[in-house]
This record gives sequence, C-alpha cells and structure tokens, in this order.
Amino acid sequence: MTPSPVGASASRRGATARTFVAPGAGRWDLDLTHFDGGTTPIVQQLMEQGPDRAFAQQFVEIGVPATTVSMRFVHGFAYSRLVPLVGAESRSTRTPPAFAIKLVSRIHPEFRRRTKAARQSLAHPPWKPVVDHWFVTREAELVAINSRLQSVDLEPLSPTELAAHAQEMLDHCAETYVEHFRLHGADLGAIGQLAHACRGWQISAAEIVGALSGASPHTSEPALLLEVIRAELASHRAANKTMTAPQTLDELRSTSPKLAELVDAYLARQGWVIYSRYDLDGLTLAETPDLLLTTIVGGSVRARTVDHSEVITTLRQRVHAPDQERFDHLVAEARMAMGMRDSQGPLTIEWPTGLLRRVMLEVGRRAHRDGYLDADAHVFECTSTELIAMAEGGPGPGAAAMADRAARRQADKLADPPRHLGPDVAPAPLNALPPELAELTSIVSSVMEDLGLTGEPPSSARPHELTGTGIGTASFTGVARVATSPEVALAELVPGEVLVTLTTTPAYNLVLSMVGGLITAEGGPVCHAAVLSRELGIPAVIGVSGALTSITTGDVVEIDPVIGQVRIVG
Repeated sequence: MTPSPVGASASRRGATARTFVAPGAGRWDLDLTHFDGGTTPIVQQLMEQGPDRAFAQQFVEIGVPATTVSMRFVHGFAYSRLVPLVGAESRSTRTPPAFAIKLVSRIHPEFRRRTKAARQSLAHPPWKPVVDHWFVTREAELVAINSRLQSVDLEPLSPTELAAHAQEMLDHCAETYVEHFRLHGADLGAIGQLAHACRGWQISAAEIVGALSGASPHTSEPALLLEVIRAELASHRAANKTMTAPQTLDELRSTSPKLAELVDAYLARQGWVIYSRYDLDGLTLAETPDLLLTTIVGGSVRARTVDHSEVITTLRQRVHAPDQERFDHLVAEARMAMGMRDSQGPLTIEWPTGLLRRVMLEVGRRAHRDGYLDADAHVFECTSTELIAMAEGGPGPGAAAMADRAARRQADKLADPPRHLGPDVAPAPLNALPPELAELTSIVSSVMEDLGLTGEPPSSARPHELTGTGIGTASFTGVARVATSPEVALAELVPGEVLVTLTTTPAYNLVLSMVGGLITAEGGPVCHAAVLSRELGIPAVIGVSGALTSITTGDVVEIDPVIGQVRIVG
C-alpha cells in the first residue's frame, strides 16, 4: 500500500490533511476502539512497549506461532499488527506457498517448540491459575499500590521530590501496562477459545455475549455504587419534601454524614481514574466534581435484561451432545476470565494513567507559573525524559515548542486515518500449519476481530441500513444524542436519550448510567461497549458503520438489538 493522504474526503473527523505511512513491514490495522487520534507522547511510549513485551512472553508460553502483537502510532492513531514468527521484516506482498509454510512449520526449531506448547495449552488451558492469582493476590496488591501513590500530597514536594514521584509513576505505569496485556493473554485466551469452538457449532460471537452476562460485576460496579448514593439522596428528599436538589458536591455531602461518607469513598477509589479516554489528556472526577453530581442526580441503573443461565441452556442445546460437556467447561472458564478482564483494566491502565496525569498536572502548573509553558495542559506534550527534567525545575523544550506540539496534536485528532497501512497480503493458509498451531492462530485472530481491532467495520448488504452487533433482547426508541467524547455526552445528554458515539471506554461508565440506548460506530461483540451494555441491560447496537454520518442529534432512532439494526424513525 502506498502512503495514504487524507483530508478533503474525510467525513468522520474533518479536513486535516495528513499522509499516513505504515510504521514498519507488514499490514497494520487501525484501532479506534481504544485511541481515536492525537495520542500523547508518553501514552504512545507505554502502548508501544506494553503489548510487545507482554505478548512476546505469552505467545512463547501458550504456543502461538507469532512473535507478538505490536502497536505503533501514526499521527497519534494506533495501528496494530500480529507479527509473524518468521519473515517479520519482509516487505513482500505475496503469501509464501502452502508447501513452504508446511515445511518450515515442521522443521524450524521455534515452530516445533511452539507446537509442543500449543498442544499443552489446548489440552490443559493455562487460564485458571492466572485468574485465581489475580483475585486471590494481585488485585488487592494493585489497589494498595495505587492508593499509596494517590495519597502523596504533591503540592509541598520539592522539585527533586516531585521528579522522584513522577519517575515512580512512570515506572509504575510501565509495569502495569505490560501486566495489563499479559493478563489479556489469559482472559482473552479463554474467551477466544470459547468463541472459536462456538463458530464450529454455528454459534456467533454476538450470541456468546449473552452467555457471559453477569460475569464481570466490576464493569458495572461504579454505576451501581452511584445508585447507592442516588438512593440515599432520594430517601432524604422523600423525608424532607421541601428539600431541593443539591447544586454542588459539597451540598450533597452536607445532606447527611452517610452521604458524605459514600461520596468520599467513591472518590477515593474512582476520583483519579481516567474517565474520558485511555490517555493522559482525559479527565478525572477529582477534577470535575460537578459531573459526578450530574450523574447522581440524573442517572439511573436498570436491572439486567439477560438471564445468562437461560441463554447458556439455549445455546447448549445447539451443540452436538458429545460436545456439550466441552461447551460447559469452556463457558465456565470464559465467564471466570471475563471477570478478571473487566476488573484488571481499571487497576492496570485507567487508575495508574489518572495518577500519572495527576503528577503531570502539578509539573505543568509549576512550569506554567515559571513561564516554561503557555498553559498547564501543554505538559502532556512531554516525553518521559522531558517530564522528569521539567519536574526538577528545568525549562524543558520551551513554551513555544510545547505550544506548537499541542497545536499539532490537536490537528492530528481531526485527520481521517486509513483502516489499514501496508500491503494487503493474504493470510497464510491455516491448513498448512500443524493442527495445534492452526487452532491457536485462529483463536488469536478471532479475538482481535471480535474486539473490533481487525477487519472492516460491519456493513449491511443494503448500504442504507445501519447494522452492527446487537446487545439485548428488547427494542428501544428514543432521541439521539451524538457525542464525540464522554465530556460532551455528560454536558449535553438528557437522561433517557440514545447515545451515539465513536466507541466507549470504561470511562463511559458514568455516562451510560443515564442513557436509554447506545449506538457506537466502532467495536466488536466483546469490546467494552458490548460488555457494559450487557451488564447494565442497555439496548445497544455496536460497530454501526456510518452511525456518526447518518444520525444527527435530535433524530428519533429505534434500536433493534435482536437483529442488530438501527432505524431513523423521526
């Protein structure tokens, strides 16, 4: 593929012209489900190191015939690539012939080691010990570490002390980002193994979502905790008919000692968790307390609409009798792994990133005060080395240079990136690999597709239709609210409206407690939007190509999750 200029034809983002060039050999797939452009330098560094290191180790242990999953950024947009075990740097546009793959995969020493590991993994899946260790030991350890780092009072720190704390936060994030993807090797392995087997039983990934309902209480936990606060407030207002709705978080706290305790406990655990995106320029509740008040007063948590036991029973009946015991085992392991997947993300990514943002804001405040930055927020243009230098009181690259970087990064956010970079090489035929390697390759590919990380967005056979992956069993009709970020959604959303957005991160937990339905333009059957919609019982259609260009705020839309379709009805 030749370098791809974008700009004038951009329909989703605007008209910023950028030329996108593949960051290395092979084909690279755009990931808009986690990063939607203009990613900060430090997060780019963390994300380029984390998956590479984690999956390189995981693939050896599990027996995946690939080197790793690499992520690279082009103009702040994330592109990922499954790196082959041999020929990783080849720029050939031709797939090796099947006989060559068959020969190499059987005589190459590393292929033979991977085949042995794959045979062991398929016979005795390694997921359970990883999940058990997470819930027994590691989860509590990370809560304690994050809480300790959060407890440091930054304002009185000397420049040397602030630099030391900033370095500790950078080191902590570097470790937890690797751990995040290492744990994904286990949780997505179990979920992928179920999805792969179900494809052979003619059960789609979208149908599997219902079987995993209720398996990730940590996903809905923040919204449910808000419901406790909301219920406590409602009881006070019911007892005092003249009481008006609190206008500030301080007014809410003053309502009763119990409410003050609930709010403070919520902020202690959720206050410095990034809520608007997986990046340092996202916001936290500690900085925007009024948004927490908005969700308490205006939000509501619905009961789950999916009975997972009934779904599992129905799906089980579609599996041939000799395979039903295997189906039961795979579902049980996937449900266990799903719980870890959704509890580890906040502790390994969103909370550490929020805490790194916290120390960067202090560095930015001081640098702005001293004239080294034109604005506090320009600190997010720093590299990790520059951050430490500025924390120590140095001028850094200079105010003008940092302002230029900030302007450039904001312009990058408006580009319209190609779905793929690099040559369109046909995948190697799986039947040329040893059966164990073929099965694990298929599992990895299926997981990446179901997360919405590879392939084209879903499209209908009839282009005028808005279709995707449906979540839920009941249709919903409501007024659409198109939002480009959680900040916009929280500022403009009227409770009960249908949120239409590019994608959601765990940051949207706050927003989704107020919506009547959800439509995303990106994502797959097991992406965050699908998981959270399932857990909160929100009717949704995920991965609707054209949603942001076909739907405008104020349209009346009908969500039909059963057939995965959105209709504009008024």
